[in-house]
Amino acid sequence: MRSATTSAYAEPDGVIRPEMIKLYKDLAKAGIGLILKGHLYVAEKGKAYVGMAVISSDKHILRLKELTEAVHRYGGKILAQINYGGY
Repeated sequence: MRSATTSAYAEPDGVIRPEMIKLYKDLAKAGIGLILKGHLYVAEKGKAYVGMAVISSDKHILRLKELTEAVHRYGGKILAQINYGGY
């Protein structure tokens, strides 16, 4: 299992970048059976740091789906750690 970590591989609007998909694909390909995707903020005011990924609207789904499929392609499982960095 790979625990949640901060990668800061997201665009300013929180959409994950291809670098994140490659990292998680490589982890699954190397045999990591379960990956905990860390720090997905759930509301626009909850962003804690630059590069943080978000899961607050439908526009984020496509890349998150690509990430999930990349992990599944190599037999891995993936979970999301949700976060709110605001008050």
